[in-house]
Amino acid sequence: SFKVPLLKGRKQENNQKSVNMDTFSKNNIKNAVLLWKCMRKTMICSRFGWKTAFGVSDAAQTGMLSGMIWSIKGNVLAFLKRYFIFHDQKPEIEVHPDFKRAHLYMEIQGDFTLYPYRLLKAVFRMIYLKVRGGGSNWKIIQFRV
Repeated sequence: SFKVPLLKGRKQENNQKSVNMDTFSKNNIKNAVLLWKCMRKTMICSRFGWKTAFGVSDAAQTGMLSGMIWSIKGNVLAFLKRYFIFHDQKPEIEVHPDFKRAHLYMEIQGDFTLYPYRLLKAVFRMIYLKVRGGGSNWKIIQFRV
């Protein structure tokens, strides 16, 4: 939970912390990372499409923005392919720049499947790793040379 300090006139109350530090404790962050590691690769994407049509008032800016949108879409798709199972080998990604008028249209379509047994398997794996003492597979081995 986050707490936002209130402003009263020109004086700000400093007796309350703006962010509850228990939220960002080392243990909570470790648990969130462990949950993410166990839950990734549980969703399957069978179809993915992302279409964007846009334009700004200047043609040169539209062209530059087109390249930026292509790079952002490529990076987002690489991120999704890293953390989800993609059966769609050729996702439909389209960028349509309009050099005559200023507008923005974006359409994202996808079929994502979450199987309960994969989710249950991930939960059991997380519980096992938590009981075992962490998410690391490697133990520290100390030895003399």
